[in-house]
Amino acid sequence: MWIVAKVKKNNSEIFKEEFKKKIKTNIMFYEPKYIFSTYVKGKKILKKKLLLENYVFCEHDNFSKIDIKHLQFIKGLSFFLDGHLFSQNSIREFINKCKSYEDDNGNVRSLFFKKIVSTRGKFISGPFKNIIFEIIKKNKNNL
Repeated sequence: MWIVAKVKKNNSEIFKEEFKKKIKTNIMFYEPKYIFSTYVKGKKILKKKLLLENYVFCEHDNFSKIDIKHLQFIKGLSFFLDGHLFSQNSIREFINKCKSYEDDNGNVRSLFFKKIVSTRGKFISGPFKNIIFEIIKKNKNNL
């Protein structure tokens, strides 16, 4: 079973170590990351960044039996997202999608972003502002 934790900025590793100490059994973490290039003083530099910034996926077989409310004071943790019991399929689907776009080094390739951009959109103004929609059909000059 997967849960999603929001960790404090730059405290991901501290959170993972503390969480392992609390659970005392094998726990798996997943943080999708990607590489991007930037230019500093005319030189191209590759940087690695977390796809979901401060969110960490945590998997353990017994999360359904463990009350995660008593784990809310782990060092480095902001909070656990609610609804993990009902969102297991969505969480697994997202993780599998990320893993399917990973390269040999475990970084999500840029094709992942192109696929998302080409199938979804978001209204930026009007009565439907901030609502995300799926693109059903895409032609050369219209959707």
